[in-house]
Amino acid sequence: MTDAPENERLSIAEFTALCARAQWPLYAFLRGVVGEDELARDLTQDTFLAMWRMVQRGAPPVDTVHPDAERRRWLFQVAYHRAISALRHRHVLRWHSLDELDDAGHATIGALSFEDDLAESQALRAALTSLAPQDAACLLLIVVQDFTAAETGQILGATPAAVAKRFARAKQRLRAVYLAQNAPTIERSPQ
Repeated sequence: MTDAPENERLSIAEFTALCARAQWPLYAFLRGVVGEDELARDLTQDTFLAMWRMVQRGAPPVDTVHPDAERRRWLFQVAYHRAISALRHRHVLRWHSLDELDDAGHATIGALSFEDDLAESQALRAALTSLAPQDAACLLLIVVQDFTAAETGQILGATPAAVAKRFARAKQRLRAVYLAQNAPTIERSPQ
C-alpha cells in the first residue's frame, strides 16, 4: 500500500480528539465482550495502536477523506476482532490485574472502583458474561454504542438479518439470566 498524501493524513490533534471521543465507548464495549477489565484495557490500547499505524500511512478509513462514522465503525471492528482472538487464546494466557496483586505477587480480590460500580451493576455484568461473545458484542454495539443493524453487521461480518436475529436472541437470554439472578426469594411460612 502506498502512503497517502500528507494533506489526507489525520493530524496529531485530530487523532488525539478521535481517541478521546472513542476511548470510553470502546473500552466499555470490549469490557462487555471479554468480561475482564485488564484485558479490555489492553485491547483498547492495541486498537488505538492499530489506528495510529493506519494514520501514519494515511490509510482509509483513518484519513481526512472518510467521515468520523466510518472511522468509528472501523475502530469497533478492529476491537471486536481483537477481542474474539483474545478469547480464543484465553486458555493459553490468563490475565491478572497488577492492581490486584499483594506484596508477595499473589492475586487478591479487590473491590470495584466507585466509577465501575456506578457504570455497571454486578448482576448485569454477570448476565452479560453469560452470553456468547458474539451475542454480547451484537447487544452492546446496538444498545450501548447506537450502531444500526447494518453497521453492526459490517463490524461483526454478518448480514443485517443475522444481526437482528442475534440481537433478539441476546436480549432474551440477557433478560432471562438477569431475572434469574435477581429473582426474589420466596419464604414459605411453616405449615
